[in-house]
Amino acid sequence: MNYFIKTPAAEDSHTLKITITPHFDAQGAHHLFIDQALSSPNCLAHQPLFIFETKYGNVPAHPFTENAIQAHDAAGPLQISFTPKPNSPDQEWRVDRNTSGDVTLQFNVFPREVDITTPMGPRVDMRRDQGGLCAGGRWFLPRPAVDREYHNIVEWDLAQAPEGTRAVWSYGEGPGPVTKDGNPNVVTDSIFMVGPVKSYLNSGVLSGAYSGANIYWFGELPDNLQRLNEYNVLLFPKLASFFQREDASYRVFIRKVIRGFGGSSCLESYMLEYDKTVSEETDEDMICLLSHEMIHSFSFMDPEIDGYDNGWFIEGIAEFYSIFLPYRFGLRGVEYLQSRLNAVLHEYGTSPRIEMDATDAQHEFYNDWYAERIPYMRGCVYLLQIDSHLRKVTGRFEIDQNSPLDDILVELAKRWHRGRQVRARDWLEYLRPILGENTDIAGDFQSMLRGKVLDMRDVLVTNKDWSLSWSMQEILEIGYDKSSNSTRIISGVVPGSRAALAGLKDGDHIVSTSRISFLDKRATIHGERLLTGPIPSDPATSTSPKVSPNPVRNFLLRRFRRHAGWHRHAEDRNHHLDRDRIGPVLHFESNRWLLIGMQARLHGYINGWFAAIAAQTSRPFGLRGPAPADEGARGVESRMLNRHNSADDRKGVDLRGALRPLHLKLSSRFGEVAAPLRDEMCRDRGLG
Repeated sequence: MNYFIKTPAAEDSHTLKITITPHFDAQGAHHLFIDQALSSPNCLAHQPLFIFETKYGNVPAHPFTENAIQAHDAAGPLQISFTPKPNSPDQEWRVDRNTSGDVTLQFNVFPREVDITTPMGPRVDMRRDQGGLCAGGRWFLPRPAVDREYHNIVEWDLAQAPEGTRAVWSYGEGPGPVTKDGNPNVVTDSIFMVGPVKSYLNSGVLSGAYSGANIYWFGELPDNLQRLNEYNVLLFPKLASFFQREDASYRVFIRKVIRGFGGSSCLESYMLEYDKTVSEETDEDMICLLSHEMIHSFSFMDPEIDGYDNGWFIEGIAEFYSIFLPYRFGLRGVEYLQSRLNAVLHEYGTSPRIEMDATDAQHEFYNDWYAERIPYMRGCVYLLQIDSHLRKVTGRFEIDQNSPLDDILVELAKRWHRGRQVRARDWLEYLRPILGENTDIAGDFQSMLRGKVLDMRDVLVTNKDWSLSWSMQEILEIGYDKSSNSTRIISGVVPGSRAALAGLKDGDHIVSTSRISFLDKRATIHGERLLTGPIPSDPATSTSPKVSPNPVRNFLLRRFRRHAGWHRHAEDRNHHLDRDRIGPVLHFESNRWLLIGMQARLHGYINGWFAAIAAQTSRPFGLRGPAPADEGARGVESRMLNRHNSADDRKGVDLRGALRPLHLKLSSRFGEVAAPLRDEMCRDRGLG
């Protein structure tokens, strides 16, 4: 049903203009006032004028109320009512009468209240950061209910803003009007930033038709992020050329958060979040993430009619190209390609959910460690398999030119950017002429989605002299519930897992964690446990206590200056653990639980009763089953890209136990010319 009255004026022009006025307090940008005008929508009474997405992934949108929305048109005030859309997070904003002329909405938007327990999810919510505000449009802006082309205009009113305030949208910097024609997603699938914005702008030295990539942030960037700004600027024009997007521009928005490191892509932009642990991230991991998010902006697949989001394609392509394109573009050497591909193959092969249905994985995406990674890893490995099939059929093995897979993916991306719908059936139609009608392409595709383990025998990796070999790996088991990272209280510890053997217990409070490395099978948790027991003898000389106002005293064991008192107390450790005692409550920040690591032991400051636990856990943990070196693994077969000493050179982490040696066979041309050339390019740019 069409809820809008068609008139000649309405047919000629559709303009959506958004004026944003930031308000400030002593800490900087505090909230935004939005004036959103839609030209002559001619909407009928009691029908939707705008649509608002009330939840995106696991992130709730801005909590609007009907009374908070002021609306008017040429005939006077309008009443807006909210109506939930069945089986959808969308909310219809309906009008109480027929509209007359242009319609204007006015409302205030406040940043989301977050803390250390806020679950990580899509980076779309509005947050305060070092005096500024940054948010995705979908979190606070309703979109026009009619899906058609609009002349979108965004401008900022900075008349009352502090000196030095800057305002940026995904398509350009204000405060003056920035325009972008397109459907309603142009506004909702974009990023807004205002405050004391700093930037790394494209210097213009890059030749070509592309306007380049610009990077924006607040405060002082950590050194490793600052160093990689140049990588973003160099990567963008190469991606734009690869995907044949001569009109493309790009902006990267960076913000600091309480917890988390990752990105979320939008149209021609992405948001990168980092926390205080970002300095621990390797350049390789960051290059992969930055590439992954930028690739998202060039390629997409629409959801299926049954609601499946086609994550295998969306995340699989971004993962696939984040491995190969940095190498092909000369921005990273061959070691990067080998390491990233092995990481994907390793994670895919050792997942306990390797046979999980893709639809089930979508539903459990935010609740399950392993389901979250299925679209990334399975999609990437599937594309690696298809790439090998296509190269074998066509004989195109030159990595310096587009493969048949590249041609298909670029064409699908161009169709999507022209506004045409792209779904899995289109993907299969491109494959059939090349692989032949006798190949059960659709059947194999459905088997992949349903969780059939992909057959990677005889797969060639871009070059006919690069192959995969089998290795035995233990099945990954992290050992506690993913929700613990948000609640900050450990739950769901798996009995017998290495997390349990390391001493992790349900009810332990998490103080901080490192990011889990699925390749290294390692993470670190700093926690604390509530114990009851007698006060150590002579605590005044053995501790530096923090005294609470009440008689119960809290002692941080990391502040112990001398351990004599604690050691005497530790002699009674068995009774201390078995029964409660009347006395002060002792809080301690525990030693470091290496939850997922190959050097599993408790580190820290205590020599007492933890010694027994440390002795029990001096073997690898974080993987299901015993360690391969001493007890024989319950393993799965996993494909690894052959490269000499690729596993043995990793310091301090024996990932693979007694596995067969890995070797890489390169053709003379590829090995002696192409790879060294790329390595030299990386060194010249300071990117290697």
